[in-house]
Amino acid sequence: MQLMTEVLENELKNAVEVKDENALHRYVSMMVEQKNKDEKHDREHELFREAVQNMNAKTEAIIARTDAIVVEMRGGFASVDKRFSMMTTLVSICFIVIGTMITLFQIFG
Repeated sequence: MQLMTEVLENELKNAVEVKDENALHRYVSMMVEQKNKDEKHDREHELFREAVQNMNAKTEAIIARTDAIVVEMRGGFASVDKRFSMMTTLVSICFIVIGTMITLFQIFG
């Protein structure tokens, strides 16, 4: 930073008539400092941008996993629903058989 300040000061001294060397030094120092701040800001902005992109990728992966889990759960619910229907049918048949047997025992027995 110091080297850049000195180079810019010398270039400006050669290019224009300098009335106050202290003012020139302050001006060049402020320019170099501002440039460094801008570069730092650009680096921080790029890091922030990369962090947001990483978060976006992670969020998309989580959504994809969640969608896969939902599809799997729907399949599980379908099998449970099918089993429940079979059990309900079996219980209904058993009640019909028991009712028929009771009726037959009362008639013939």
